Amino acid sequence: MRFFASLIESEEESFVENDAFSASLTNLLVRVTGANSIRLGLDTEVKVVELAFNITTKIRLEPEILPAWFKVHADAGAQDDKFKDEREKFAGRTQKQDFPLFYLLMDYIHHEGRVGDFARTGLLYIIEAASHSVELEQWIVESDLSTLMATGLGALYSQLSRKLVIDHPPQGLPPALAFSDYQHPASTFEIVSSCSPDYQLHMDTFLSHLLFWQDVLNHCRSVEVKSTLLEHFQIIFLQQLLLVSSVTFAHNY
Repeated sequence: MRFFASLIESEEESFVENDAFSASLTNLLVRVTGANSIRLGLDTEVKVVELAFNITTKIRLEPEILPAWFKVHADAGAQDDKFKDEREKFAGRTQKQDFPLFYLLMDYIHHEGRVGDFARTGLLYIIEAASHSVELEQWIVESDLSTLMATGLGALYSQLSRKLVIDHPPQGLPPALAFSDYQHPASTFEIVSSCSPDYQLHMDTFLSHLLFWQDVLNHCRSVEVKSTLLEHFQIIFLQQLLLVSSVTFAHNY
């Protein structure tokens, strides 16, 4: 990975804009991260995603190299788009062969630590690049990016407990509680304390992904991409959230 990273940063040879180089490197990255690949160690995983991130950084700084990494392949089914079910159109198309780097980063945006940071920032750079390419902008709108982001956010939210009691760590009690006979609420299998390490971890992950949504919307210069993201956020996440909340409320009362 260090070897490829050195080639990408090389100023003497334009490896990063070479079609043969991009095809070889993309093929390697897809093979080592694919479903049937050997489980990567954390250090190797970080290096792989960092390498993909370095490529997106180059694309951000030099938009003219995008065609070496993003190529729209002829799709026989594309001619029948007007006959597709509206639900299928809304979900978007998975087109990994067009932009493998895009989907590699998508696979890691929910991860914690440096891996997730590299993946989210790299994907953000690709979305920014849509302002320089009409073809990429349309591809993103028709892709399943919005669906994957919205369903991923919903999945992270579903990991949060529906029965939560607000508590404070013993060393962080507010003065009004510290000088009273305050009793810490008991946690059970169903009822989770807000101080629980597991709950805090799930909440931090959810909030970091929500922040990623905000960053994408703030940095996206394409009105069409932004409106597509907001539409999916509303329908897939917000409406489902309100539905679950109303069902839970009705069940409890």
